Amino acid sequence: MATRVYESAIIASNADAVWAAVKPLDFHFLPTVRSVELEDKNASTATVGAVRKVTYTDNTVQRIKLQELSDAQRFVTWEVIESIPPISYSGAIHTVKLRRVTEDAHTFIEFTSDYASDAKADVIQDSKFKKLEFFKAIAAVTESRCAQFLKHIDFSTFTKLTGPQIDEAWTAFDTDKNGTLDPKEIEKLVESVLSALATEQHAVHKQLRSMFETATKRSAADAKGRDAAGKDVKAAPAAAPKKDGAALSKYVLDELKKKLKPVTRQLLGRLDKNKDGKVDKAEFTVLFPGWFEKIVTETIRAAYF
Repeated sequence: MATRVYESAIIASNADAVWAAVKPLDFHFLPTVRSVELEDKNASTATVGAVRKVTYTDNTVQRIKLQELSDAQRFVTWEVIESIPPISYSGAIHTVKLRRVTEDAHTFIEFTSDYASDAKADVIQDSKFKKLEFFKAIAAVTESRCAQFLKHIDFSTFTKLTGPQIDEAWTAFDTDKNGTLDPKEIEKLVESVLSALATEQHAVHKQLRSMFETATKRSAADAKGRDAAGKDVKAAPAAAPKKDGAALSKYVLDELKKKLKPVTRQLLGRLDKNKDGKVDKAEFTVLFPGWFEKIVTETIRAAYF
């Protein structure tokens, strides 16, 4: 019996950008890959059946065959047909599939490998690890610097920004690399921060909602009383959380639209101490952390609960 290994992730970039990186099957984003070349010089990267020679930085060389590719469904499937040094199992077929996340234009990526039955436990474990590294490498070449900065922060335990995080934030938001943040860059900063926090709160809210509904069902099933006529009655459930289901997505977007302009003006006024209409790194380093910490702990969360 074959062994299937499956991992998935969310990439904070649109599906077209991620597909453009995955589709050529040249693994240019993987630091472990030195080169990839088509054996048939007349074939294209989309030719089903075409064989690629993949050379890794540890000098492993593998020949992989493109088995299937679909632009419409955004998936690619390939098989390792030869390896030097030899692999320890009979064979494996790998598929990467993308789905567009309609709520926030991100990408849901799935990586599935079907190994022959003689694949050992260490092969399976290594496959899981390599899939996670694959996702990280894809994110590095397709996500914006803003998205990468915000992904490195655990908002559930966040207290304050560290020095390296402040430097990373500056690099991410100074998009034209001229050493200052202008009003448009400040607005993009605010939009990125509010979107990330709202997404995090959306996920937390859905989890809490699920837990609440489970607890309510159990309470209703277990806690019964008697009415005046002696009939069983179920305990009345508690009031539900304020916002739920599909309405929450629209609520997130509406809240962001309402907050974006005023929060941008407020932040620019706070950071621009010399009132020259822009923010330099010294102003940013001293004043951005306090604003960010306040936004995390108060602005978005207060809007939800």
